[in-house]
Amino acid sequence: MVNWDRLLPEAKTFFSSGLFFMLLGGLIIYFGNRLSNDPFTHSAFVFLVVILGLALFLFGTGTSASGEGTSGQVKVAIAGGAGVLAMVLGFGVAHWREDLTDVFA
Repeated sequence: MVNWDRLLPEAKTFFSSGLFFMLLGGLIIYFGNRLSNDPFTHSAFVFLVVILGLALFLFGTGTSASGEGTSGQVKVAIAGGAGVLAMVLGFGVAHWREDLTDVFA
């Protein structure tokens, strides 16, 4: 018989662990690689999928946040590698969206 009282907390621990996010990020990067071989998938979409996978992988390695503190009533957090990478690349894609069509054509 399955011991549900033990299985559910263990599953919750696994799905919040760094290993899970590293595996999920690697899987998304793999799917990005598979999508790049599809002639009907736009390469800008493949780029975004791979960046999402890389951000999840970096989140799993522990670079999700590197500092946290409070300044009066404002809570401040300094983003680590995954957050900064996702933020910078997301801004770049949004800002240069029309130029990306020429790059990935």
